[in-house]
Amino acid sequence: MRARLFPATMKETKSAFTFTVLKECHLHNLESKKASYDYMGALRRLTDNSFTADVPDPYSNFLRSIRFWDYLTMLKRLGQMHGIDRLLPHRPEGNLVLYCPACPEPGFNSEPNASSIQRTLDGNFQCNQYKKNSNPDDVSLCKGKAHFPVDRDYRAYLKENPGSTEKSTCNYLKAVNKQDKKKFKNMAITGTANAQCSHVFILSSVDLHYGEKFSNGDYALVSSLRLYNGRGKMTFELRFEIDDVDEMATYDIACEYTIHLESRIAKSFPDVLDKVKKMRRGARIMRLRK
Repeated sequence: MRARLFPATMKETKSAFTFTVLKECHLHNLESKKASYDYMGALRRLTDNSFTADVPDPYSNFLRSIRFWDYLTMLKRLGQMHGIDRLLPHRPEGNLVLYCPACPEPGFNSEPNASSIQRTLDGNFQCNQYKKNSNPDDVSLCKGKAHFPVDRDYRAYLKENPGSTEKSTCNYLKAVNKQDKKKFKNMAITGTANAQCSHVFILSSVDLHYGEKFSNGDYALVSSLRLYNGRGKMTFELRFEIDDVDEMATYDIACEYTIHLESRIAKSFPDVLDKVKKMRRGARIMRLRK
């Protein structure tokens, strides 16, 4: 590693990729969404554009290496490599969430009770995935510390709270009532439910497996509420008072979503029940009272 070479395998390493190649692939993916497969194909053509098939194909090893490279890069950029948790004890330890710099965090970037924090819940049916043969070893390296929860825990929660695809009685809201169409056929993931701030920074996301259910929204909402579970006072003696701050949350089906919200939260997420009980519900807006 000191030679700026990243191992191609984790055991009995016999080959490696340069840091330059991994960084370049990472940048190509960010800027042009170029896949690792296409990037490796281009490198093989640069090696021999006439007899490319004769050039060794290290794609499987490269895919593993670039995945670890991306993960380590994320740890560095989000401060976990530099001990950021010591400076921000009001955030979950080891978290990999990109917090919105504009949203107030009382005692950190604003005065206590300076303003309100807003969350928006909504479903996205464009972010889907078709069924395919999956590698059982293809697991997330983040282990629930980023925007998505641990898939095993999330699926266990959905199994205990199956529910049904929710329908809205609002005439103007057509998206929810059209979720059982054939367009979901052969899809493993039919979309995502997101909780985001008013500045459109994603706070938490969960997969939708068939339509948008209240249980999906509950998990996304609770995950966003858990982004501030203080582990102590701020190191520079500023008291963090997130529990006393006025918060808001909006949802296009809030009028129906909130009817049995407290009972659902009490059953599955009792640790955040007190926060949820402070919510005032409206047709399209929920507001947390102080």
